[in-house]
Amino acid sequence: MWEHQIRMTAQKIQGKDAPLQEAILMAIEVRLPVPKSLSKKKKFMALSGSLKPIKRPDLDNYVKAALDALQGVVFRDDSQICEIRAKKTYSETPGMNIIIST
Repeated sequence: MWEHQIRMTAQKIQGKDAPLQEAILMAIEVRLPVPKSLSKKKKFMALSGSLKPIKRPDLDNYVKAALDALQGVVFRDDSQICEIRAKKTYSETPGMNIIIST
């Protein structure tokens, strides 16, 4: 479901530009909602970054979905990816930030 959202957003941003052909550097930040079951103290810790989201899905699943969604839209093939920096955090505004540079 969110893979489709990534692809649609990328297509909107990419417009009619052809997919990149060169080496790609990518940064991905996955912002997860804070679980409602957390106490106020733990919610504060989660939002400040001292409590990390160690539950599933795994970070590599988010990365793979982003790569699959962007392939053929932003870049020709995921073999062009030379570096990936990824992190999973808690946030009051869940979503995903993807930065691509050449």
